[in-house]
Amino acid sequence: MEKKYKGIIFDLDGVICHTDMYHYKAWKAIAEKLQIPFDEKKIIC
Repeated sequence: MEKKYKGIIFDLDGVICHTDMYHYKAWKAIAEKLQIPFDEKKIIC
């Protein structure tokens, strides 16, 4: 039997879940690999 989706929930702004810290950790890891200074105080309000 083939399953068909009727909709997808996509959350960008923290309405359903807050992902700010996970985004920060990912950006920080990439910045470190590229040797780019990355400061939490500058991006998280």
